[in-house]
Amino acid sequence: MIDNELRNLQIYIGKREGNQTDEQVIKRIDELNAISSLTDDEWHELLYPCCNSGCVNVLKYVLSKIKSLNHIEAFMSHTVYGRNEEIAKGRIEVLKELIKRLNPNDKEKCLNETMLDAAWFGETEIVIFLIENGANINYVDANGLGILECAKRAKEEFCDDSLINFLRKKGYAN
Repeated sequence: MIDNELRNLQIYIGKREGNQTDEQVIKRIDELNAISSLTDDEWHELLYPCCNSGCVNVLKYVLSKIKSLNHIEAFMSHTVYGRNEEIAKGRIEVLKELIKRLNPNDKEKCLNETMLDAAWFGETEIVIFLIENGANINYVDANGLGILECAKRAKEEFCDDSLINFLRKKGYAN
């Protein structure tokens, strides 16, 4: 598949301008795959729009085509990149699928980094989910960034204090 075709397929998966169902999207992927077989790297590239748009059924389908999942940390980070409360529940479902595939040795760091990414965008529901699944609320990254700094940024950027309120209840914010 040429790069332009792959990019168009990624857009089709992520944007769904025609309000296509998951089944229609999967059918379109199959049609294109029948014309030009997708490589393992191309299947990996199709994960990005599935992750960010919370398309869990399409994600499961694409995952079923991948021989060995690489760079799961990048997919988890991409899942929470950007603020979109309308699809937070779908993104959580995507994270559940990805967490199942995490190497146990990498799980805590990956959950922690993803938690900070979600907190940066004020995705409180996702942050809570990640903490409930093993992210460390006290985690500070290599740049000294912790969840409280992210929550303050989310309040300023999005006028949303839900993450700060959550942290207050946990005894982390003044």
